[in-house]
Amino acid sequence: MPIVPLLIVGFVAGMVSGAINGGPATGYLASIVVGIVGALVGGLLNGVLGFGSPGDLVSGLVVALIGSVMVRLGMRAFSKPLA
Repeated sequence: MPIVPLLIVGFVAGMVSGAINGGPATGYLASIVVGIVGALVGGLLNGVLGFGSPGDLVSGLVVALIGSVMVRLGMRAFSKPLA
C-alpha cells in the first residue's frame, strides 16, 4: 500500500479505536502510529484467519481497526500499575 493511503487508514483506525476503547486522548501522531501498528497486527491476523481481500480498502480499514483495538487493549494492560 502506498504511504499516503497507509497514513490515512492508520489515522482513521487509530482515532476510531481510541473512541471505542475510551481512555485518555492521544495526539494525531500517536493515533497514526497505533493505527499502522494495528494494521500490521490485523494483517497478521488476516493472514492466519484468511478473511477479506488484501487490496480492498474497506477490508483493510476493518482489519486495521481490529488490530488497533487489540494494540490499544494491550497498551492499556501493560500500562496499569502493579500496586
